[in-house]
Amino acid sequence: MLKEQINLQQFLEVEMEQIEDLKKELIAVEENSNQLLGSFLSFLLETKGKSLRPKLTVLSANLFGTTNRSVYLAAILLEILHQATLLHDDVVDEAKERRGQVSANIKFGNKSSVLMGDYLLSKMIEACAKEKEFKLLEILSTTLVALSKGELVQLNADADSLPDKNHLLKIAAMKTGSLITASCVSGAYAVGASATDIDLVEKFGQAFGTAYQIKDDILDYNHTNKEQFKDLKEKKINIPLALAMEGLSLEEKKELISPFEEEEVSNEAIQKIYTVIVNNKGINKAEELYQQYIDQSIDYINQISSEAKDVFIDFIAEFADRKI
Repeated sequence: MLKEQINLQQFLEVEMEQIEDLKKELIAVEENSNQLLGSFLSFLLETKGKSLRPKLTVLSANLFGTTNRSVYLAAILLEILHQATLLHDDVVDEAKERRGQVSANIKFGNKSSVLMGDYLLSKMIEACAKEKEFKLLEILSTTLVALSKGELVQLNADADSLPDKNHLLKIAAMKTGSLITASCVSGAYAVGASATDIDLVEKFGQAFGTAYQIKDDILDYNHTNKEQFKDLKEKKINIPLALAMEGLSLEEKKELISPFEEEEVSNEAIQKIYTVIVNNKGINKAEELYQQYIDQSIDYINQISSEAKDVFIDFIAEFADRKI
């Protein structure tokens, strides 16, 4: 179990190396079996994010025990699930970039991206069956249902439906929240945590996952963000915009987002919407809401009796300050 005096970053670096080694072992044969498949897998391996979910998996495990193969497998398969859904999402959203790089649907085409997403989901199920990780399979399948439902609800939340804050928070819980919750629960379960502790970890995941999505929405308006105004360009109402519109009449709301009905949202329209968001303190309100969920997530971890919980809380604090 990770003790407080051990350096958090050093611990995570070692754990991520273990995860990468097992990942390479699991997909080594696949990379050489087919040229397109090999190119796709190499592309996905090279497109790295911040590994938030694998880190949460190993940190959750270390609240209650020592990491093992089951923990690493859970971290890998949850990332595979995440990558598969991102491949499908980018096709639906007609995205051109992912994590600052050209998206897979642009590089390989929509058909290949959809099929690759299906392939990754199939490999996820196969890996669980081969490793006899049936509880993990249950967690993964439940998460996939939540993700799919969240995507469908979001797809239906177009300009005509005018989704409000509560509606968007439900979507956040189903999409972002479900994956983060699964990461935490699978790590805790893999080392034999009690039902009570798993319940607390699950509640943490739901609160932290919602906070993560709120922060992601806020960063969409950040001038240092390479994909600034991505949601507005994709005609999506996010949480800061929904909060900014709370004081507007129905007619004013419809007028504000009327550019979403055009084939492409102009820069002028984006700036007008952004001005309303700033003037109506949509971003400030979103920051306050974000902090509420961060505080709530820390409260759940504080209820767990573990020598490693302070390290876990340090991780949350570093995330909240956007150092990770």
